[in-house]
Amino acid sequence: IGGPSLGGALFGIARGLPFIADTVSFLAAALAVFGVRLLEDHGPAQTGHISALSAIREGLSWLWGAPFFRASSLLYAAANVTLGAVELLAVLVARHHGASAAAIGVAFAIIGVGGLASAALAGLLRRRLTPFRAVLIEPWFAVAFVPLLLLCRSALAVGIVVAVIV
Repeated sequence: IGGPSLGGALFGIARGLPFIADTVSFLAAALAVFGVRLLEDHGPAQTGHISALSAIREGLSWLWGAPFFRASSLLYAAANVTLGAVELLAVLVARHHGASAAAIGVAFAIIGVGGLASAALAGLLRRRLTPFRAVLIEPWFAVAFVPLLLLCRSALAVGIVVAVIV
């Protein structure tokens, strides 16, 4: 939740700093995954260690055999790249219209609030939508709302539009 605001503050210090910080955080997460020691259950009497790579291989094998989860995972992997690009576009649109680094930080705080609102609505939507429809609706929000960034003239408007997308 604090990440978008921190990104805005880092952007005010140096334009490339939020991207460097994001890269470092992903590298740290990847290193942490490989540092985890996993236990393999051989029954009540035996427990042995397995490597993170074999656990990842097993998980990918399971994922490949589950078509809905496989397709959803690929969709969300692509969405991570796409939404990152939308956030970069949001910064560029706001800067193009003269927004300060502080205003961009506020815009990204609004995006964080949008994430909280989405989480609050998730339970209600889960009861009303099938998983299939929920997964399909999300990318169409981006398709519908990204063009609205062309109409934004302030960091506040940019933050609201991206909050709806994300």
